[in-house]
Amino acid sequence: MNIVYLNGDFLEMDQAKVSVMDRGFLFGDGVYEVIPSYKQKLIGLDYHLERLAICLNMIKIDFQFKKDDFIPIYKKLLKQNQLDDCLFYLQITRGSGDKRSYLFPKNIKPTVFICCIPFSWPTIASLEKGYAAYTTEDIRWAYASIKSLNLLPSVLLSQEALEKNAVEAILIRNQQVIEGSVSNIFLVKDKRIITPNEQACMLSGITRMLIIQLANTLSYPLDERTVRVEELYHADEIWLTGSSKTILPIIELDGKRIGKGKAGPVWKQFVKHFFDDMEMLSHNL
Repeated sequence: MNIVYLNGDFLEMDQAKVSVMDRGFLFGDGVYEVIPSYKQKLIGLDYHLERLAICLNMIKIDFQFKKDDFIPIYKKLLKQNQLDDCLFYLQITRGSGDKRSYLFPKNIKPTVFICCIPFSWPTIASLEKGYAAYTTEDIRWAYASIKSLNLLPSVLLSQEALEKNAVEAILIRNQQVIEGSVSNIFLVKDKRIITPNEQACMLSGITRMLIIQLANTLSYPLDERTVRVEELYHADEIWLTGSSKTILPIIELDGKRIGKGKAGPVWKQFVKHFFDDMEMLSHNL
């Protein structure tokens, strides 16, 4: 059974249909969120829905919704799909017009689609083995802070990473570190955590925000600032973070060892706290 939600209906996935004139299909005209579920609890729900509302406003989609309207949908999808842990994919497009046009159609109704992606949370032991990454120029558009459906650059970069036996690309603009192709990035140097400051060409992730909060809770020094590409190679630790990734330790970059070539002590401290805190970060359904 694979039940999805589409515009008020719960349907088998192969029965869910959208118009070929839907602007998400034609133009990538929409936004999305991926909200993880842990033991049937949604992690960071309020933060994800707040970001969704901001992105809808930025692309001028007038769609009013409340958290309480979405929770019954999630509950029913979890129950009907018999899942405990999963990733909720939520996509909202501008909707369908009567012709292909760059201009916003009048009196258009947004298309709302939600599905559950089965997911197994990584263990700390599995993460601790470490991962390889590589650097490349950021080929995305200038407003990556909008979580839009236009993901072709990330698709191409993810495929390139696979072909390079790397977990992900780290994106560079004008010799400055921006983020991973589908993640945010942290460095540790001399027991100080560093992460690139927020900017329009970066999507500030929910996990990134939670790690910054955790650093404040632990009174751990953390700087949000411009990070030069050469700093990566001299870092003691590098982490990539995301809702499904949690916190990945990068032990090799562009074929060069990072730090001691293994997951570092600061990562071990933070990943333990992160997993311990997941219950507190969750919204009980």
